[in-house]
Parts: sequence; structure tokens; C-alpha cells
Amino acid sequence: MFTLQVLAAGSPAASVPLWPTLLAGAAAGAIITSLVTLLAGALEARREHRRWLREKRLDAYLRAFALTKGFDLNSSKTGKVVASLIAEAVAEGPEDLDAKAAFERLRQDPDYRALDEQASELQATAARELAAVVLLGPQEVAVAVLEMQKSYEAGDDERAGRAEQDFRDAAQRVLRVPRPRRRRR
Repeated sequence: MFTLQVLAAGSPAASVPLWPTLLAGAAAGAIITSLVTLLAGALEARREHRRWLREKRLDAYLRAFALTKGFDLNSSKTGKVVASLIAEAVAEGPEDLDAKAAFERLRQDPDYRALDEQASELQATAARELAAVVLLGPQEVAVAVLEMQKSYEAGDDERAGRAEQDFRDAAQRVLRVPRPRRRRR
């Protein structure tokens, strides 16, 4: 057995067993190693969760933004189809203009019908796509996307433009997207 001889001033050499000291050192090392391992695991889990959340937010924000662009495109195309049908009706002669007949003609137009169906699909998709943004947050982005939805539903183009910019800015801040710096002149 290993022993440590201790010499004290003016006393004979005393033997102290070394194994308790070695055992205490090994236990302390094991405890420290375990704590460091647990801490590293917790930090890695936190980092992984942040990465997962960022990816989910990016996907949700992209889908919400794409949805608004879909509404913009659909609205623009619908306006062109309506303008074309009005131009045709006016060309046929003002005496033939009948609001009921014009509306029925519009409803029967295949391009208009396709765009109307697409708009209905976009509206049905909106709740699902925007819900992901609201749930994943943070509140700043959720408020911005809901304001964007309200402004589109109200048909207020100026308000919708501001709301869209607010949504983009909030999403970029949350995702930490670097923005180009403006040059000073």
C-alpha cells in the first residue's frame, strides 16, 4: 500500500496513507469533468434550438412574403383583364353598355375566372401561412404580418406598402440579415 511519510519539526516520521488523497482527487476530477460535459451539452442544445428556430422562421417569413407577392400579382393581372373587357365593351358602342351584362361577361371570361379561383386559393392559404409567422414570432414580426394582412384586406395600397416594408424590416432584424450600408456623399 502506498503511504506518505510526513515529517513534522521535532517529531518522528508519521505514515499517512496516500489512497484517500488519490481517491479524493479522482472524485473531484470526475465531478469537474461531468459538470463541464453537462454544461457543454446544454450550450450545444441551446445553439441547436436557436438554429432550428431561425430556419423555421426563415421558412415562415419567406412563405408569408411570397403570399403577399402572389396577391399583388393576382390583383395586377385581374385589373388588366377587367380593363381589357371594359375596353372591348366600350369599343362595341356605348349604347350596348349594360352593367348586368358587363358583369356577367366578366364572370364568364376564362382569364378572369382563373384569376378569381387563384385569389380564392391564396385567401385560403393565407391563414395557414400567416399562422406560422405569428406562432414562431417574435411579437414584432407577428404584429407586422397581421398589419400587412389587414391592409391588403382593406385594399389600401399605401398602407399595404408601408406594412410590407415594416414586415420585411422586422423579419430581417430577427433573422440578422446584413443590410447594405448606404454610401454617404
